[in-house]
Amino acid sequence: MANLSLPVAFDRIFKGPLDSSLIFNSLLEMNDYLSNEARYAGQIVSIVDNNVVQIYQLNATEDGWNQILTAESGVTSVNNETGDVTLDADDIGTSGTTNQFVTQAQLDELHTHSNKAILDGTEESFTTALKNQIGVQTNIDGGTF
Repeated sequence: MANLSLPVAFDRIFKGPLDSSLIFNSLLEMNDYLSNEARYAGQIVSIVDNNVVQIYQLNATEDGWNQILTAESGVTSVNNETGDVTLDADDIGTSGTTNQFVTQAQLDELHTHSNKAILDGTEESFTTALKNQIGVQTNIDGGTF
């Protein structure tokens, strides 16, 4: 009786797509593929034309295509800029925007009232007193903890 030995792995000797008939340039070209004996039910193919990608699947009877997806390819511009675009805060307009950037001066104005100086002074005295009290309590036998 003869023994048959199968290799554990196969090496690819062809550099390229496994199925070179997956991408077409037009619907006519894709429909011509319906006469190809290599086609099989469920096969996924695509048409790339004018930056639009359409993806199709060959039906069960292998005589027509079911469209799965159409997608525009890429973004053509961002903030009226094309190519590789990098935006920073200066590129973002605030007119008609609910959430806007504010400056430090605008933030400082939010904390303005008639007794601000009194409250700030009180807060500073309290903070200093608290720090001194904590320093006294943690200074035991000359060591600070």
